[in-house]
Formats: sequence, structure tokens, C-alpha cells
Amino acid sequence: MTTLAGNSPSDRVALACWPLAVVLLLAFVNAFPAWQALSTELAGHASGLPFVVLLAVLLPLALLAWRRRPWDWRLLLAGLACAVLGLLATDPAFPAKRIHVAEYAVLVLVLRRALCPWFAGWPLTLIAALLGLFAGMHDEMLQGLLPSRSYGLRDIGVDGLGALAGALLGQGLGLATGNGAARLSWRQACLPALPLGFGLALLLLPLERLAGYPVPPWSIAPLLAGCAALLLLPPATDMAARRLHLLILLFTAPLALYPLLSHVPPLVFR
Repeated sequence: MTTLAGNSPSDRVALACWPLAVVLLLAFVNAFPAWQALSTELAGHASGLPFVVLLAVLLPLALLAWRRRPWDWRLLLAGLACAVLGLLATDPAFPAKRIHVAEYAVLVLVLRRALCPWFAGWPLTLIAALLGLFAGMHDEMLQGLLPSRSYGLRDIGVDGLGALAGALLGQGLGLATGNGAARLSWRQACLPALPLGFGLALLLLPLERLAGYPVPPWSIAPLLAGCAALLLLPPATDMAARRLHLLILLFTAPLALYPLLSHVPPLVFR
């Protein structure tokens, strides 16, 4: 098995970014009540708070990347467009949730740095965004088990847009460009993962209709079958594709635990 990081200072920084990403995700899950209270205090100004936070995140990054110019303005504009779309797509009944766009943009920038020893270029950007989307799935599944929170497909989409925004902004600013192999055989990478993608869809799409009930244990079967297919199929000859498959398994297989936890009193999936 290929290790994620070596002994160089750069690799040690990349290795440290993995636990940092976990800490950030747990903080995001538990930060909503604070954001909701702050939004209530700000009353009519609450809708602008996520925009202010997003700018507060982007300005230091722009200053950090100032010496790396010229920037790719097309990617920067695409990233900003994804961020704005995520802000607009959030449920207007819960304006505090717009903060997810800034949160997942930051999370993906951390994931980009963690992935640098393995990938570079567009593979780095797209894989970081994909892992950010998977993290959003964990976020929503965790929220579904919390008494004051709920699971939502719409929120997963918002998290994914924030993740894509962070990935594009990172590449546009030239942050964490990576020193791994830039080439990736997308056919070898994507085709074996298709069953797992279908399994994820079959698990996540019906969950909103099961709010308030224990999630049927058999609902995880398609996801586990997809994971098994990725494990049992002949491994890709492309090392970058094999690394991607390992990351996909590590991020998606634990999603099968949440439906099982909904059967442990007093947990109820909402």
C-alpha cells in the first residue's frame, strides 16, 4: 500500500492536514446552533453574514497567493459562481445554513493540501472537490442523528457547491498545486467506481422520506456491494487511479454505519 506522506516537511504538512480536515468537519456539524443564534441577533442582517465570512476567507488566501500570479481568472470566476450558486440554493427558511458554502470551501482547501503528495493539476482539483462532497454526505448523515438537526439532500448539494468553489478557487489562485503525478487514467479511475456511485445514490435519495423512523438495514446493501466491487475488481494499473479508489473507499464505506446507528436508542434519524 502506498503511504500518503513521506519524511519531507512538505509531506508532513500534508499528513497533518488529514486530522485537521476531520476536526473541521466535526466543528461544522456542531457549529450550526451558534450560527443560528448569531443570525437571530443580527436580525435583518443575517442573510449577508455568509457573504462576509466567504470574503473573510478569500481575502487572506488572495494575499497568500499574491506572489503566485498570474492567477487563472476563469477558474476564479467559476469558483465564485459556484459559491454564489450555493448561497442562493440554500433553504431560505434557514439562512444560517449558507455558511456551509464558506465552510466547505475551506475544508476542500485543506484537502487539496493533504492530497498534494499524490496528485497535481486537474486531478488534484476534482478529487479534492469529490472528497469534499463525500464529507458533506457525512455531515448530513451525522445531522440526521442529532436531536436538533435534520438530514437534507438539498444541503448535500450546497455542501458540494461549496466544495467545488474551494477547489476551483484553490487552483485559480495557485494554492497547493501538488507534486504528485498530474496524469490520471480517468477510464481506469471512474468505471470501477460506478457501482459504488449507484449504491450511494440508492442510499441517500430515499432518506428524507424515512425521517423519524429507523433506517432499514438493507438500505446499505447497494453501497456495500459497490464497495465490494471496487475491492474485488482487478486493480487499476494506473497508480493514481488506485490511490483514488482507496480514498473513495475510505470516505464512502463508513456511510453505511449511520443507518445502523439509527437503530440504537435513543438515536432517531430525522
